[in-house]
Amino acid sequence: SPVWVDMELGYKLGIRCVDMLEKQEVGMVAVIKKEKDELLTGSAPLEEAIKMRKVEGTGFFDHENLVPTSSFLDYGEPFMGRAKERTINLVDRKFMVS
Repeated sequence: SPVWVDMELGYKLGIRCVDMLEKQEVGMVAVIKKEKDELLTGSAPLEEAIKMRKVEGTGFFDHENLVPTSSFLDYGEPFMGRAKERTINLVDRKFMVS
């Protein structure tokens, strides 16, 4: 589940940070790198890691329907698992007036 992935990657990034401190790597930041279907920790210069990247244009999110696209689901499957089909009803019937 995504929560497990977050905890696992957070733990690995913490270990990477401690290693960087012990090696006195100044001006570096711990990062997650995707290589094929695997997520790995690494380090990168702080100047490169803090560059702003726009989310628009990635094709990963359908802004009109407020849902992730199939491209995102394919990209995320290695670390999030296969997406489950589900239907969400956003109407709260308690407040409907007849």
